[in-house]
Amino acid sequence: MKKIILIIAIGIIVISAPNSIKTAYNINEINQHLDFSLELLEFGNSSVLLEWSTDQETVLTGFQVERLDANGHYETAGFVPAFGSGEDHVYRFVDTPTTSGKLQYRILKLGTENKEYIHQSGSFLFNPDFSFMGVSISADDETITVNFELDHSTELGIRLLSSAYKEILAISDAFDTGRHAVKLGTENSQTPVANACFLEFVFNGKRILQEIIL
Repeated sequence: MKKIILIIAIGIIVISAPNSIKTAYNINEINQHLDFSLELLEFGNSSVLLEWSTDQETVLTGFQVERLDANGHYETAGFVPAFGSGEDHVYRFVDTPTTSGKLQYRILKLGTENKEYIHQSGSFLFNPDFSFMGVSISADDETITVNFELDHSTELGIRLLSSAYKEILAISDAFDTGRHAVKLGTENSQTPVANACFLEFVFNGKRILQEIIL
């Protein structure tokens, strides 16, 4: 009788759980590690940046990045070597698709006995024709000037990032349609802005990275 009551109680909890904490598993072909994360965002005007983190990876030799093709099969987009230690690490891979639209990725762990994916799939709507035209950057020891053009008014965030993707400086403001020149100076940052390697635009829920070539 107690077992029956316990089963009923568990069933009520599962049914009443909100969708935000329900997780669907599909382990017919692969093992999933849902403690890993995978983030996708635009990189420049023609590429996609994949970023993921790991937990324990003492036996890992690397990762195979796979992209779903038009025929419904995953093809290899590239490889990323692993640190191979037990520490948590963040990995990044830049993919340059030949087509736009909805892209789907998954990442295979290399070096394990079983076929394991850290994330079965991550979907991303890729549209390289974004709203910025003619982005250019000029720099001296004190100031970086970001020149860009918008085809519509929007609330825009601009971040300067180091080579390790650490934030050096960030601003946010409303910009009208047309050309703009935004100066970012050392008075707002403890790190020299000339050390920035990447520029990130944040708008309409999107993040777009632009490599800085000084």
